[in-house]
Amino acid sequence: MSTTNFGFGKPTNLGDEDGWGTILNTTWDDMDSTLKTISDKVADLAVNRNYLINPCFIISQEFANSAPALSSGSYFADMFYDEHFFSSVSVSRYDSAMDEAGYNNKTPYAIKYENLSAIPSLGAGDYVGFMTAIEGYDYVNLHGQSAMTLSFMVKSSKSGTYSVSFENGDTDRMYLTEYSITADDTWEKISITVPPDTSGTWHFDHQTGLRLRFTMMAGIGLVATATGSWDTYTAFAGANQVNWADTSTATFYMTQLKLEPGSIATEYVSRFYHEELLMCERYYEKSYLHDKTPASSNTTFGQQAGISVGTDTYTACIPVNFRTKKRATPSVTIYNPITGSTNSMRTLSGTNVSASPVAAGEHGFWAKNNATTTDATLHFIHFVADARLS
Repeated sequence: MSTTNFGFGKPTNLGDEDGWGTILNTTWDDMDSTLKTISDKVADLAVNRNYLINPCFIISQEFANSAPALSSGSYFADMFYDEHFFSSVSVSRYDSAMDEAGYNNKTPYAIKYENLSAIPSLGAGDYVGFMTAIEGYDYVNLHGQSAMTLSFMVKSSKSGTYSVSFENGDTDRMYLTEYSITADDTWEKISITVPPDTSGTWHFDHQTGLRLRFTMMAGIGLVATATGSWDTYTAFAGANQVNWADTSTATFYMTQLKLEPGSIATEYVSRFYHEELLMCERYYEKSYLHDKTPASSNTTFGQQAGISVGTDTYTACIPVNFRTKKRATPSVTIYNPITGSTNSMRTLSGTNVSASPVAAGEHGFWAKNNATTTDATLHFIHFVADARLS
C-alpha cells in the first residue's frame, strides 16, 4: 500500500490495530500530507505571476501617492485610467481598507468610486468605469495559454451584476462578461476565467496587447445583448449591468487585481514597492520626489542641472537620462523647480528662462534654453516623461 500524493511505500500492518504498522502508517500519511502542502505552496509561488502592474494602487506618481477626488480622464494611480461622465461621481485612492471587516489585510489601498447625486436615468453613451492595459511584450506570454484568470477584491453599496471586458489593442476583439456582487457593503473575491482568442489582430510589441475595462454603469448604447465569448463588441456592459449610481452616496471599491495564466485564481501576493515603482516608470516617470506632484513650486530635490556655455539659445542644455527605459518615445514636459511653470528653466542666480525638451527618446532627452541667458551658470529643471498605454 502507498501514500496518496507521493506514493511512499508503507509497511503492511501484520499485527493488531495497536501494532507498529498502524503507527508507522499514520506517520507516513502525516509526512506525505505535509510534503504535499509544501509542494503546493512552492508550485503557487512558481506560477504566481501577475500580469497587471500596480494592481493594489500603491503607486500614484502623478498625484504624489495621495488620494484626491479626480475628474474624469485621470490616472488615479499609475496604469489605471478613470472614465466617468458625471460631475457627481468622484474617484480617489482609498487608504482605510485594512480597517474594515471582511478584508484580507494584504494591501493597504483600494480604488474608491463615490456618487454624490442620484442618476436615475442614463443617456445612451453614459458611462462610469476604469481601465488598465498590458504591453504587448508582456501579453504575448498570456495569449498562447489555454486560459487566463482575472481575480480581485471588490465591495459596493449596491449589490447586483457588474461587467468587465478584455479587449485587444485595436478594440475590435473583446470578451465581455458579467460578475455578481452578492451583498451590499461586503468585501468579496471575484474570479473570472477567459479562454484564448483565435481571431483578430493582437499586438505583441510595445503597443497595447490587452486592455481590461471595469464597468459600474453604462447607457443602452454601450450594452451588449450577449456576453461570454470573443466577438467584435462595441459595448462595455452586459444586459444585466446595474445602474450603480441611481442613488446618491453610492460607493464602489476594488483592489488586489490579478491576471494570470491558467484557470485557477491563485493567492494574491504583493510585490516590493521598489519593484512596482520600477515597472510603473517604464510608462511614466517624474523627477520630483514621490510626495510631490508635478508642477509643484519650490521643489528642488530631484531637479536636473546643467551649466550654460554661452548666452545664446541652445547654450544651456541639460542632458537627462531616464531611470527606466520607456516602452516608446515619451511625451516630455519640463517644469521650473521654483515657480512650477512649464517650459521654463531656473538659473542659480534666480532667473527664469524659457525652455523646451528636445531629442526625446526611450532613454532620455535634452532640455534647452529658448531665450538668451547668462554664461557659465547652472540651470535647473524638473520633468515628467509620459509613455503610458491607452
